[in-house]
Amino acid sequence: MTSAIASLSSSPTSSPDLKPTFQKAVAGMLFGQMMKAMRSTVGKPAYVHGGQAEEIFQSQLDQTFVEQLAEDNGGAFVGELYDQFRRQLDLPAESTQSSESAPSAISVEQARSDSLAKLMESSRQAQPALQGAGITTGTSGLNALLRK
Repeated sequence: MTSAIASLSSSPTSSPDLKPTFQKAVAGMLFGQMMKAMRSTVGKPAYVHGGQAEEIFQSQLDQTFVEQLAEDNGGAFVGELYDQFRRQLDLPAESTQSSESAPSAISVEQARSDSLAKLMESSRQAQPALQGAGITTGTSGLNALLRK
């Protein structure tokens, strides 16, 4: 992480990808600390623990999760920090062309909810066909299986 921050402050005006690098570094630290705190609340299992190999793999997996979270969701957390960082370095304001071409958070959220609604509707339509074929789904299917 420190190398990413050092690269930010070394030559910020020559790099066209300053914002993604800043987002990755700062959000990565935020999500990394959050993941570390979450892992500290869970103890090791009594009998089925993989030892040091499991801990190394879990650490690498957590790092992958943190990097993906920082890339996908870091913008919501670091927007104001990035603006303050640019002001501190006396950099000119960013052009608004990049923000106009990027989809807004509202339109992305609307697209997600639309696709979720379509998925739920197709699931509802498929249930009668599955039940007619003797395949049970959901809570009623589980209850029917438990009664047998």
